Amino acid sequence: GQTVGSAYAKKVAVDAASVPGLTVSAQNNIELEIADFVDTGGDATYELVINGQTILNNGAVGGATITSAQIADAINGQSDVTGVTAALSGTDLRLSSTDGRDIIIGETSTGTTIAGGVTAGTGGDTTLNGVTYRDGIIGAAADAADGFTTTATVVNGGTLTFSATENILIATDGTNFGLGAADVTIALDTTTLTSVDVLTVADANDAIQRIDSALTSVSGLRSTFGAIQNRFESTIANLTAISENLSASRSRIQDADFAAETAALTRAQILQQAGVAILAQANAAPQTALALLQ
Repeated sequence: GQTVGSAYAKKVAVDAASVPGLTVSAQNNIELEIADFVDTGGDATYELVINGQTILNNGAVGGATITSAQIADAINGQSDVTGVTAALSGTDLRLSSTDGRDIIIGETSTGTTIAGGVTAGTGGDTTLNGVTYRDGIIGAAADAADGFTTTATVVNGGTLTFSATENILIATDGTNFGLGAADVTIALDTTTLTSVDVLTVADANDAIQRIDSALTSVSGLRSTFGAIQNRFESTIANLTAISENLSASRSRIQDADFAAETAALTRAQILQQAGVAILAQANAAPQTALALLQ
């Protein structure tokens, strides 16, 4: 199970919200400095646990050594269970979980003094959940004195990377966003495709994500412009039909035979005048008969 503060849990919650145009990726990385564990006394044990899975449970007896390479190999050997991989570069050990799950590290040593250990990167103190681990994240295990047991544990919650094709408002109550503190830092990455490189896997994945986001934006714009184009085409077709109807009417007016139409109009006027004259005569006959009777 993952804590509610883990990047993994937050990514699941964001994905479940199905916010249009928003994608989120989660990852968790810890940069550590590591040195070989050497038993400077005669008898000691060392145990390393990551995400509840025992990675190492060795006794460094009689000056025996647990090398940093062995630790990295042991972590990678359990990556299917823990979800955490290790990469070693000199004295630097990078622990990563690509799905953003918690990286919970526990380190225990007993017996005589052990030289070496896993410590934080250059810079010293690390503060998580209000607890400060000075001069190292889990380096306390390297200070186990004769007859004592020293245990140190740290939880790293990871980070989220948001990509959006539209403006997205991110709100927090100021106390539960992120791991350990109320302060939340959200930065806008202004890197453009012209300045990215693909020299590392992380940079290549970042470039792919940027290209996918750009393609999504272009696809959205194409849909918008396509709808506008369809409306323009419909309007153009309607105006074209109106223009054709007006042109046909104009042609009929221009092609009319004015001589024939004038003759027909004259004939109609003559017939009208003849009808009026006959009607006047018909009305006059009764008037004449009445005059004779008087």
